[in-house]
Amino acid sequence: MVVVAVMRWRGAERRSRRQGQAQSWRLSREVLEGIADGAEMAAVLLTAPVVRRWYNRWGATPAETVGAMPGDQLVPFPKLTSTRAVTIDAPLKEVWAWLVQIGQGRGGFYSIDRLENLLRCDIHSADRIIPELQKVHEGDLILLAPGEAPCYRVAMVEPPHVLVLAGADPKTRAAQPIPAGPDELATTWQWTLRPVGGGRGTRLVARQRYSYPGRQAVLWHVVEPVDFVMERRMLGGIRARAEARPLAALNA
Repeated sequence: MVVVAVMRWRGAERRSRRQGQAQSWRLSREVLEGIADGAEMAAVLLTAPVVRRWYNRWGATPAETVGAMPGDQLVPFPKLTSTRAVTIDAPLKEVWAWLVQIGQGRGGFYSIDRLENLLRCDIHSADRIIPELQKVHEGDLILLAPGEAPCYRVAMVEPPHVLVLAGADPKTRAAQPIPAGPDELATTWQWTLRPVGGGRGTRLVARQRYSYPGRQAVLWHVVEPVDFVMERRMLGGIRARAEARPLAALNA
């Protein structure tokens, strides 16, 4: 990535000084942000055994952490769980509009696109509300990346309060059945939204639950801290978009 940035910078030097300076600054900032993202990921991975209790409850209150959420029943024996939350200074419907369009080939995930795309995920996070993506139905497919990559099926949708995604088979893309025990593979990604501040704000809560075969324990414990970094950025990405771009302005 650094080599590509340097090559582009040299090309920019051949243009006008003003344009070259703007391009150089933009590329330098991208490189620095990429380094920062990688450093954060490495730090969380190295400290995961110590801080996992904190990052699996990031932003959530004790009541939110232990309380039931729609979709819990789809992974009844989780080996790993996380509940994370953020308060957004925007009404429910405005936050929902950004959340409901998530997915690869849709509105993206508002997280760290540049890192996801290093793995060829082809993610392009939207900076606008996309009208044709504002409705999802139970059974709809939500991709994380192209091809035979991890994916979800919409298991529950109750606009603008509940969105539950359940893991699907990467090859057949069929929804995974509810597991009979903790050693069967199953995942959920659960979202709830509730009004706060007299309806002027929204509390957005995200939960993930995983069960898996014992032989995959190391894999999932590596995935867990990486997932925290990505989901925290996603929560912040939704908040930034909802607070900066109210629907009234977008529809004007």
